[in-house]
Amino acid sequence: MANREENLKKINDELEQLSDEELDQVAGGGRVQTSWDSYFLKRIGYMDETYDTLIATWSSGSAAIDAGWRKAGIISKTWFTDYNEYYDAATGKQLSRKEAYALALKNRGYNDIAIHDFNYEKYGNFGGFGA
Repeated sequence: MANREENLKKINDELEQLSDEELDQVAGGGRVQTSWDSYFLKRIGYMDETYDTLIATWSSGSAAIDAGWRKAGIISKTWFTDYNEYYDAATGKQLSRKEAYALALKNRGYNDIAIHDFNYEKYGNFGGFGA
């Protein structure tokens, strides 16, 4: 039987082989992403409250966040352990997460400069898959 150090080395070796996208899923997936979405939607006025990691309140919390996205003109499919999906409600076109944020800002009246300069990274990882 392997000892603790051997087990940790094996885990770390496997983690080193994961892509940024896979690491992001291991680190929280959709539950964390959805929580960050609630903070964003509250900041720009599409929600009245935020949800932290949504473990105990997934059903009601994710439904409230989906409703906030609908107010922003976006249809979202929130997933507990996977990346969320975002769609432009007017066209049905699938959007990246960053595109969804930008469209929500535009629909809220932000100008192109403000949308470009917005601190997207404040609301989670926008660098990988699902970004």
